[in-house]
Amino acid sequence: MGRPRKLSSEAHMAYWVWKDTDGVWHLRTSTQRVPHTFSGMLRPLPGSSFVDVNPVSPKRRDELSIVQGEIVFRFHPKNNVDGIDFRMVGPDAIELALQIDGDYDPTHIVVGQAEQQPSAAHFILAP
Repeated sequence: MGRPRKLSSEAHMAYWVWKDTDGVWHLRTSTQRVPHTFSGMLRPLPGSSFVDVNPVSPKRRDELSIVQGEIVFRFHPKNNVDGIDFRMVGPDAIELALQIDGDYDPTHIVVGQAEQQPSAAHFILAP
């Protein structure tokens, strides 16, 4: 899928999701220097699991946990790009449910180098 080209600390408020050729998945958030709350869930589809789950820039107010095999998070970025990196064991298929300030809005979700947008903020990626 490749990294979205427009992702930067100056990028509009959004989620950015992609997978590198080395198998590492990335979920990033950008805020354009305005505080927002990004929260959500990532669930591996049957036969898969998450490994090597790491926050990008952990802050005291951020929350990141793995609950029954799902990644659950709440980030409060203000001036930078935030997010998580992870790998998967098994098929690369993930269910995502992503909110910004409690709102499910797919217009603020960017996927891969082609910068596609899902039709809903609760969707499945299976590259």
